[in-house]
Amino acid sequence: MWILPVLFVGKIAAESVCDWKKCHRNRVCERGRCRRPTARTVCDLGYIPNAAGDCVVNPCIGHACHNNANCNALPKEDNENEYEAVCQCKDGYIGDGTMSCTSDFCGLGRHKCGAFAECKTLDALYDYDYECYCIDGYVGFGSRHRDTGGSGFRRDCMPFPCDAKNTPPTDPDYEIYLPTNLNDGFNWYSAQQMCQEKGIGWDLAVIETEAEEVSKSSDDFEDVFGDRPVVINDKWATGEPNLTEEKAACVRMRVGQFSDGNCRASRYGSKHTIASMGYVCERHAAKPAPGIRCETKNDNDRVEPFETKAGCPAPSCFGGSGFQIVDAWRKRDQGTYAFNYGFTAAFFLGTDAHDADGASIMMRFARGNRQHNIQTWNLKFWGFYNENRDVLFHTKYWSTDRLDRRSVIVTVENLNTPDYPEVFFWKNRITRHRCFMPEFARSRPQSLENIARHLKPELEDLEEIRQVSFRNGRFRKIKT
Repeated sequence: MWILPVLFVGKIAAESVCDWKKCHRNRVCERGRCRRPTARTVCDLGYIPNAAGDCVVNPCIGHACHNNANCNALPKEDNENEYEAVCQCKDGYIGDGTMSCTSDFCGLGRHKCGAFAECKTLDALYDYDYECYCIDGYVGFGSRHRDTGGSGFRRDCMPFPCDAKNTPPTDPDYEIYLPTNLNDGFNWYSAQQMCQEKGIGWDLAVIETEAEEVSKSSDDFEDVFGDRPVVINDKWATGEPNLTEEKAACVRMRVGQFSDGNCRASRYGSKHTIASMGYVCERHAAKPAPGIRCETKNDNDRVEPFETKAGCPAPSCFGGSGFQIVDAWRKRDQGTYAFNYGFTAAFFLGTDAHDADGASIMMRFARGNRQHNIQTWNLKFWGFYNENRDVLFHTKYWSTDRLDRRSVIVTVENLNTPDYPEVFFWKNRITRHRCFMPEFARSRPQSLENIARHLKPELEDLEEIRQVSFRNGRFRKIKT
């Protein structure tokens, strides 16, 4: 029996084994063993394989994405063998992935929209935040942003199924102003000015529908004509009117319901439910009234005609050559009103205006005017009537004219109404206060003597007063 020695002379290379080794059809031989085939190229750290199987630089290395975003290396559209870094927000976030990734409030239901309001995601201008909007048939207040016109943020929307609520009015006697943002609101006084600037007859709208009378007393509210308005009881909002604040004297309408509010307020609501105030203008029909008109047009009801009392002399008119507005201006107001108005008027008196009997001039300002400064050098202030809207001047006993004593100048500024005053003339000094008092006067007549005694007690000669200032219908100061 022969015994053959076995000699180990070294290992057989794995590649040579794969030359003869047979594997299953779903396996390939790698390093001498049958393995599942690999579908990708293994690259070093910082590299990724492309479509051709080559390792290229990973574009996400060092690429800055938002904290709530992932960086994905995606093939370029024009060359699939090259990659570009794309930042994509993580699940639950929306945004551009680079500068912003905001929580998807609408998609996750984490918004604060009230009932009957829907959540809508905004664009990049608002950092992909959201806004609430009332659904059709509902209206409301509360906007998450100041200029998106949202409604229903942190407040439920209210039913308002008015088919014409979004239809512009076609009646030429009405105009509606709707603010677009929080800076476009108007308080009651500014809104009235904007209506009056439209021309003769225009003012804030007056409620004239036949209905139940307002439950409050007749002294609580009045319209722009000083009359008691018609307010429907069942149209008051719950708990209204309350008149709990000193300045809560104006009626406003919201979603078809009335409430009282601060006349100086141009906005309504709290921090998240704030809304700007709009207004409705109406061109009112002329209301003929008895009395004398001189300078104002017959259809300008804002300036009342003069009624001569029994036993009092009737005034005359200056005419086109005796009274002229020589300059006028308008400027922005920084407080309650939108504008302040002013003008300078010239009066041309007759030769007998400076005789022993003198002469009288009355300037009657428009209804609703609550402030003005009046300045003159060649006339003497005498009396103030009708809540200080009627100012009576006398010619001075001692003339201060240097050129022509027949002409006098009066400058008026800081008016809150755009109308020029009515002007009346008497050929002597009228000193009886009752001749200028309305039949049912709300205020007592004010003589210059009493005013000076209160505001400037050291003054000795009343003819030295050259300026009188009013505010809210009351005297503020006099200047000499």
